[in-house]
Amino acid sequence: MVPEQRTELDQIEAFLESRTETCNGASQSTYAAYLRQFQTWLKSRPISALTVAAYLTELRGRRLAPATIANHYRMLKTCCRWLLEHDRLDRDPFTGAGRVRPLAQKRKRRQVYSEEQVIQLLITAEEQIEARESARQWHGGANPYFLRDALQSRALVLLLCDSALRAAEVCALNCGQIRQEEMIVLGKGGHEDAAFMSPTTRAALLSLTEGRDDDAPLFRDKFLHRCTTRALRSCLRHIAQAAGVPLVPRPLHAFRHFAARQWVKAKLPDLAIRQLMRHSSLATTRIYTELDATELATLHADASPVARLAQAAKGRKNHDGH
Repeated sequence: MVPEQRTELDQIEAFLESRTETCNGASQSTYAAYLRQFQTWLKSRPISALTVAAYLTELRGRRLAPATIANHYRMLKTCCRWLLEHDRLDRDPFTGAGRVRPLAQKRKRRQVYSEEQVIQLLITAEEQIEARESARQWHGGANPYFLRDALQSRALVLLLCDSALRAAEVCALNCGQIRQEEMIVLGKGGHEDAAFMSPTTRAALLSLTEGRDDDAPLFRDKFLHRCTTRALRSCLRHIAQAAGVPLVPRPLHAFRHFAARQWVKAKLPDLAIRQLMRHSSLATTRIYTELDATELATLHADASPVARLAQAAKGRKNHDGH
């Protein structure tokens, strides 16, 4: 079947329209910003491996940061895959012979919080809750903002460590979802999936829902509106500063890596971890389950045969010397 001929404007606008059903506002804006640049550059040319490769080459010529070019590549790839699935493109430029290849990038070591840092965050949050509860009881009145902020900080750290939710998934949570026996979250691509949490985490989250409707947002900013990812980062930054814990790059997402590594230590199989993280691909999960340098050093020290071999050689030399 020959796909219906459509203009490039129709193709890209159709894809952007599809994102309104599967992405939050920030993601929609990001897709639009990147793809409309490509749309302007295309003019009347068709979307193909040649035009996509030429566009990425031009971006390199502008000396854009490698990470920026990688974002262009990723969003063009997502767009083309969607167009192909919906019969709006006759060939995927990113597969097969002559496919567009990604820009080679230097591998960066991922920074993840240590167990000690997470413990310190929780200790600080508990101390703030106790201090603010005492102040509230002393002065009377309703829950002040500062107590709510401390309760949210503790609940946020516990939830991220326990469930490995994405920041956007946390923002979208309502009070009613926490009251349900099974917590269902709206994940990437608009898929509904079960997320799991321990009784300790559930209790911390339930403390945020007291006296509130089921459809009320679980995490709120200082104006009592639904938290954005920016507001969640601010909440984490405040508790981290008080705890003396430096934030790593992508501070909220780093907890997904932390949770995955904890599950590896607990000897959960990769397939189970993939389901817990709600990944569509096991290859994606393995990015999260990679061990850090400290863990690798410990395993290497335990497994290295050098000490045993050197001791055996020394013993044999001494024996032969006699």
